[in-house]
Amino acid sequence: SNLPHVDYYKELGISRHATPTDIRTAYKRLALTWHPDRNKAKEAEDKFKKIKQAYDILIDDNQRREYDHRCQQQQQQQQQQQQKKNTYYGSATNMSYGQSKTEKENSIYQ
Repeated sequence: SNLPHVDYYKELGISRHATPTDIRTAYKRLALTWHPDRNKAKEAEDKFKKIKQAYDILIDDNQRREYDHRCQQQQQQQQQQQQKKNTYYGSATNMSYGQSKTEKENSIYQ
């Protein structure tokens, strides 16, 4: 999908190797900070929803596994796209270089 990718680990401020205990601890700490009843900032409710969503996905083994798998696939796709770009721009540069070399040779023989 072309939707911006949400990094749930970043959202909770934890590593990809976090244990369920780490996830719960991070969630509780952030939930206390950002809960709309406690935090009157405009962005608090939105931030709290994101934290809750991240927690719901990462605390569930099946959903976390699926999420990690999607992240890996997305990373591989981005790397492949980058490699294609590099290959394309590399060959385009070589082609233009080749043309200018040919033009120089033609001017010598004229």
